[in-house]
Amino acid sequence: MQHDVQGWTELGACVRVSYSSRVCCTSRVGLFLRKETWWYTRTARGVQTRLSLRTRDELAARLCATSYERFLVTREMLERDSEFRRLVRAYLSNGNEGWVYFIVVDDEGSRRVKIGFSRNVQQRLKHIEVHSAGTVTLLRKLKGTREDEREWHRKFSHLHLRREWFRCTDDLIAAVRMARDSG
Repeated sequence: MQHDVQGWTELGACVRVSYSSRVCCTSRVGLFLRKETWWYTRTARGVQTRLSLRTRDELAARLCATSYERFLVTREMLERDSEFRRLVRAYLSNGNEGWVYFIVVDDEGSRRVKIGFSRNVQQRLKHIEVHSAGTVTLLRKLKGTREDEREWHRKFSHLHLRREWFRCTDDLIAAVRMARDSG
């Protein structure tokens, strides 16, 4: 659709973006040509934004406006919809989403904690039980990624013994119990 608004040539439409049958954003988006420069406008919730695209090429202006609109809508959806946030995290984790687990092994008074990552924690727990002489207990598992596991390793690096094993202290146990899932 093309029409003239006070010296502006508008190429725009009303954009309605929905996600899982809920409307997340309804906005009026326009591309305007004024003094040989393309402008992007967006009106959402009564607030109008104008942005000079600094180009004379209509195709480049359309591409710029489309990309910027996708960015704004995605940002709004991330802020308002926890399910969408979870799906985006899973997509960006590139298949690395699983569980960060905390397993306590008690060997005759010597306690240590294994902070690891797995997609199947029960299988991992059985494997550790087979290879350990002491009592093995799953302290907690948190939904997360390998990066979340590395963050736990960095946080408790001062307790590091070797590989994924850490000294078991009250501070570490308390931090694990208070932690929230990252998903």
